Amino acid sequence: AEIAHTPAALDEIARIMKPDARLVLAQSKAPARAGLTALERLFAEVQIQTMTGHKGLLARLLPSTGPVVITALK
Repeated sequence: AEIAHTPAALDEIARIMKPDARLVLAQSKAPARAGLTALERLFAEVQIQTMTGHKGLLARLLPSTGPVVITALK
């Protein structure tokens, strides 16, 4: 599921994480602004890294704008 559709899950993940813990998520495309707002509300630092340079079958299966790896620091 995309981040924008799981605010309750993010609340629970943030609740049980220890201080200074890092959350790493992967999605097939960058999250919508609503998803970023939820992450920014719960975590001190949010970074999004787009994976590029797909070749062969992977290049045909994945959109050119993704996938992305999201890291969030509590």
